[in-house]
Amino acid sequence: MAIHPFPKGKGLLAQKMIKIFKKLILFKNFKTSLILPKTSLEFTIFPTKIEIRDKEKKFEKLEYFLDFKSVYNLKIFLNLEKYFIKVRGFSKEGFFNYEIALLEDSVNLIVKKGDLSINGKILKNKKSFLLFPLKNFKSFKENPENIYLGVDKKMDMESIKKREDLKEILPVWFKLANNVLVELPKKLEGIATLFEELEKLLKKGDKKGVETLFLDIFRSGFYGIFSPRLLDEDHFGVIKRDTKISKNSSDLILLKKGAEFIRKLFFEEKKNRVEILLNLLPSFFSGRFVDIESSFGIFDLKWSKKLLKEMVLKSKIDGKISFKFQSKIKSFRVRETKREKGTIFKSSSVLNIKKEKIYLFDRFQK
Repeated sequence: MAIHPFPKGKGLLAQKMIKIFKKLILFKNFKTSLILPKTSLEFTIFPTKIEIRDKEKKFEKLEYFLDFKSVYNLKIFLNLEKYFIKVRGFSKEGFFNYEIALLEDSVNLIVKKGDLSINGKILKNKKSFLLFPLKNFKSFKENPENIYLGVDKKMDMESIKKREDLKEILPVWFKLANNVLVELPKKLEGIATLFEELEKLLKKGDKKGVETLFLDIFRSGFYGIFSPRLLDEDHFGVIKRDTKISKNSSDLILLKKGAEFIRKLFFEEKKNRVEILLNLLPSFFSGRFVDIESSFGIFDLKWSKKLLKEMVLKSKIDGKISFKFQSKIKSFRVRETKREKGTIFKSSSVLNIKKEKIYLFDRFQK
């Protein structure tokens, strides 16, 4: 079947078919710890102090002091759309607002509103202060993959912890994990060893067990705004009390390894076949997964009532592809455009795809 590319810049065909509108911007009041995306750096924000630690353990703790007096109504934000930290609040001197962000090859504090003094240096409005140079750190390529599972509530971290809803936890976990710097080790340690059990549960098809274990890892392995740790410091009893980890182990492994398993819930590539939504958890009634990178091209998925409804493939190869869908799906339709009738295929069909073409899949029938 010959599929023609969408014309550039013309109407509906030039637009993205499946979109995610939910913005991942988390916040917490008062003091908290959080990871700055695209780095391995953890920032602990106090009302008048900033601590920086490297989760890859390449340097000791750095400290900066802010000369505010009588700080109140402090609120800290983690913006996973534009990848920066925002801090705002009030002090005896008035309202203040600053951001911590990457600027070329360094991490800087940028004053957005008000004046502040950091380590004795006065910064006026719109001025920046070098917190940490990144010249010796690896360059980072942004991963655009994004998941939405139907939750649109305000992303107050305290409320997220109380609700313990994987539908809002996993999209954040996945997005942050795909935008931090860490190399996975050969051997897992601490709380990360629970992923070995998670893999067994996935292979057995024990989806309830997978949900329970993901929540165990979330409760024990994260603090602040999704800042990871390998030791059960709040004593949830998920690993042995006397567990030790090596000096060079990175807490970011918990984020990165978790993202691997989150991805497997929705999408998995095996040789010339792609498996779609085979491990979908019972509570994931509807959702979207977009900008999925694969050797075949980029996929976008949309499902409701726990079944796949729409799929888009932007092909980057000439070759064959087959799919393994949920067992209830027996056939599907492929079209060149939304206006044509398209062609119906059995779920077991092998399709010939062409490089730089866009394929629309829908009418997934039982």
